[in-house]
Amino acid sequence: MNVGQQTPKATTLGALGLHLMPLVSGQDERRPSVLASLDDHGRLERLERFGSNEQIAKAVGDGPALVCVDQPLVVLNMQGQRMFEHLLSWCDAPTLPISITRSGTLYGGLRGLDIAALLSGLPLTLAESLPDLTLRHLMWEHENPLQIDLEAYRARWLGLRVPSYRPKGTGRARPSGLAPASEIVSRAVDLNGWAPPGTPDDWEAIAAAAELDAIVCAYAAWRALHTDGGHRTLRFADGAFAVLATGPNLAERLEIHAERLGGIIVSTLPPAGGTPHIPT
Repeated sequence: MNVGQQTPKATTLGALGLHLMPLVSGQDERRPSVLASLDDHGRLERLERFGSNEQIAKAVGDGPALVCVDQPLVVLNMQGQRMFEHLLSWCDAPTLPISITRSGTLYGGLRGLDIAALLSGLPLTLAESLPDLTLRHLMWEHENPLQIDLEAYRARWLGLRVPSYRPKGTGRARPSGLAPASEIVSRAVDLNGWAPPGTPDDWEAIAAAAELDAIVCAYAAWRALHTDGGHRTLRFADGAFAVLATGPNLAERLEIHAERLGGIIVSTLPPAGGTPHIPT
């Protein structure tokens, strides 16, 4: 499995983002999985919808690339939550707890593990990422460009709310959040003409939300490869590996709480063109 493994040295590493529709049995392209990629300048160059795992794996290709995925790629715990979710809650960025049992009940399994297995052995670095956290941090940067005292940071951070634009599980669309969310993304990514539909029906809005998640994941990968200090990598004792968009304050909080919890390595990737050093 190549989750977090070191990719071979290359002149340019691709920045890919994958929104993975979580239902293991899902082949319904009305709720698509979506692959996005950004070029070296942060411009959207590719956006494709897929149904099956095999289609996704073929589209990802053989790299070399950093691929940020919005679904879990390593899960060993039967119940409860992983250390990843525990750390996020300490950083006031809570997300749903992930376990084998819960994912089996909700989605019929863990599709990210199947994708990771299909891509195993290729010169790809697979990493979990969180679109909502990336959007929230982009909102923070837009309003607070400088590092501030951590107590003041936490108070302001708690007040940030990302627009709701994706359905809950297999629920109905939330089209009203698409435009404000895409506006946040457009401050950091050249969307190359992409925009959510103005008056979408339910299925169009669901597909647009999936596309937006893929773009945000691709941006997390691009940011890790092409900016200085604008991200952190997280390596957990269970083998999970994540790439998160950060600034000085969020990075400091991650480092403080990772040390407190133990079993977590917080690091960064070098700029694109070098060989990513993934701590083990």
